[in-house]
Amino acid sequence: MEDIEEEVVALMKADRTASAPVHLIAASQIIHSNDLYQQGLDGFIQDTPALTVEQSRLIGLDALHAIYTAITHPVSEICDICSMGLYMRSDICRFCGDER
Repeated sequence: MEDIEEEVVALMKADRTASAPVHLIAASQIIHSNDLYQQGLDGFIQDTPALTVEQSRLIGLDALHAIYTAITHPVSEICDICSMGLYMRSDICRFCGDER
């Protein structure tokens, strides 16, 4: 089973279509992979695509919020706790809520 998962993950990481970030985030939630989740978020943040309602439902509110805030409030410092969120001006990680 692990070999199949690794092959599917490799195929998904190589996907460069517009829906690739959606698939990466959805898969990351199934297999609990921070690496896939971050790659999916990065794909959205870099390309700033318009999401359909179905895509928004598929990736979930947490991912949608992370994408929205990264686009509208860019920052440069990675969270020390979760390594996924970024600190906002108020020194609160916008992913896990950690306060510095």
